[in-house]
Amino acid sequence: MEDHQHAVGLCPDIDAASRHESYDPSEIRRVLTSDGLFITQQVGGQNLDEVNQALGTPPLSPRDWDLARASAALAEAGLIVTWSQEAQVRTTFHDVGALVLFLRIVSWQVPDFDVDRYARRLRVLHEQMERGGVLTAHAHRFILLAAPNDRMARHSQAR
Repeated sequence: MEDHQHAVGLCPDIDAASRHESYDPSEIRRVLTSDGLFITQQVGGQNLDEVNQALGTPPLSPRDWDLARASAALAEAGLIVTWSQEAQVRTTFHDVGALVLFLRIVSWQVPDFDVDRYARRLRVLHEQMERGGVLTAHAHRFILLAAPNDRMARHSQAR
């Protein structure tokens, strides 16, 4: 059975997991057992750019945080990515109230978000949406599964 199928199914070999949190690849390698797996789902650096543009705010930082950069950093730390996916998922806001609620929950998207601070831009969006317009943005996500290089070497030798 492929490692990612095993991990997604029952997860008994996963020693470290991360969902959106930052991580240090060297620390992951240090704490990961030789048979362990690391799985993480990350928000990419181009996440919902259209929302930031509509509000006149700077984009997320770092902009170049993506699957390629994460995979390279893990490889440099002695891990090998055994499975990964990256996606830009369309997200559509039909109502300014929904956008406001979203930005209050997802505070990293616009760190200084406050309704009063962005009232003018929100009012413009509201008027556009009242006329049938929408705000379409793209959620940038990636997920990867990584194992120590020595695990992969042992796995290849066993075949």
